[in-house]
Amino acid sequence: MLPVKWTDEAIDDLAQIIAYLEDRNLQAAQRIGRCIHQAIDRLSVWPMMCREGREPGTREYYVDASYLLVYRVSDQVEIIRVLHTSRQYP
Repeated sequence: MLPVKWTDEAIDDLAQIIAYLEDRNLQAAQRIGRCIHQAIDRLSVWPMMCREGREPGTREYYVDASYLLVYRVSDQVEIIRVLHTSRQYP
């Protein structure tokens, strides 16, 4: 199991997603937050399970069909971004 580190940008991404959802549907916000954290728990155990990313050295994990975790693997799993799939990336 690898340790997980979040970039400041990824922390901000998740906070914005949750805040947006909380204003509209508290249960959805809680469910998405839970799904994202469960996905990251899986990544700490199986970091190479997802496809290579569009940016060199990254990998991408789609969560709940609407959210994309962009991460890097070294001696840890580094969560780089948490994005809604409607956003243009990269």
